[in-house]
Amino acid sequence: MLRAIAAENVAVNVTSGEFVRRYDLKSPSSVQSALKGLSGKGIVCTLDGYVINDRLFRFWIKRNPI
Repeated sequence: MLRAIAAENVAVNVTSGEFVRRYDLKSPSSVQSALKGLSGKGIVCTLDGYVINDRLFRFWIKRNPI
């Protein structure tokens, strides 16, 4: 999920079938669960979509796939 958000910079429509397929995620419900956990820990926030709060971490995720 973090790789998908980092790749998009601002991830919108994250539970759509297209988004889930594009980033090879399991299902829309797993995306919702992951976002709930990441939001609860302050790693991502919502502006016009989902964004990784820490710019340096976002850059690192883009450069170093997990």
